[in-house]
Amino acid sequence: CTTAGKFLLMSSAVEKITGYPADQFYHNERYGLSLCHSDDQERVQNGILQLFHGLRGILLDFEFRVIHKQGTVVWLSLEALPIKEGNTIVGIEGFCRDITERKKLEELKNNLIRDVTHELKTPVAKIEMAVDMFERALKAGNEGVPKRGSQVHEILRNNIGRLKNSIKNILDISKLESGMELLKISLFSVDDVVKQIVREMTDAATVKGNVIVNLLPTDLPMIRADRDKIYQVVAHLIDNAVKFTEQGKINISARALPDALEITVEDTGRGLDEETKRRVFEKFYKEAPSAYGSGIGLAICKNIVQIHKGKIWVESKGKGMGSQFKFTLPPAENR
Repeated sequence: CTTAGKFLLMSSAVEKITGYPADQFYHNERYGLSLCHSDDQERVQNGILQLFHGLRGILLDFEFRVIHKQGTVVWLSLEALPIKEGNTIVGIEGFCRDITERKKLEELKNNLIRDVTHELKTPVAKIEMAVDMFERALKAGNEGVPKRGSQVHEILRNNIGRLKNSIKNILDISKLESGMELLKISLFSVDDVVKQIVREMTDAATVKGNVIVNLLPTDLPMIRADRDKIYQVVAHLIDNAVKFTEQGKINISARALPDALEITVEDTGRGLDEETKRRVFEKFYKEAPSAYGSGIGLAICKNIVQIHKGKIWVESKGKGMGSQFKFTLPPAENR
């Protein structure tokens, strides 16, 4: 392009990158810049002006974002050189590469590192505390060493289990968010899944004085989905209901809608305030920082439901009023 910003030659590949044909760039001197993401426009313009005025090296090399015709963000890598006539710069030539996929991978890597760092701090700190406590008892040579050893063993065992569970959850949600999770689709009955989970969780519920009731009708349509993943969603919702309910009831129900199957896990437990209802599916969100668990389970449920083209949400009238966690899945004939 010229120093006035006029494009003289544009590859037809620009349409694949931006969604706009090359000829639209020839008739609008600021058209290319207008496609830049608003946060990058000034930086791109300054870089090009510096190249025109000889204020930077012979090569302009940086990354920026443009907005595709369909509204999506595309990351580009630009390499440009000045065109000279004698000692005068009369224009620039260069090429752009679409690096969107690379940027997505970088973001996934950074998110994974952030998530691992966030989630492993607490159990690692507790393990260090336990080891330090045991070492002090050994150095003191007192009679409390066996008792200290038992305490240390319990702390280590609990937090190693928490570490393993946290790592599994982080890897699970990273695969789901990246689209790398391959679904094993099969035809099955949600009622069979619920019956299995109720059998497995009845003892844990009874310890807390809770009753789990399967209210699913027998004539529900089959669904075509990843059975293990749907099991994971229902099991987590029921497990949460058991944890946060005392001397109460957990009902699992479902109904066939015109274009979906809606499954509900309802409890008579502590209920949710407005902020918690709004944020409960966020990664690492916990109503109380000291609450047990990683705060990642419901985020995993949300991702699983979404990759099955369903929706998940929570309803609660407030604290002490119980909760209803609901999600939908397309019936088999719609998939």
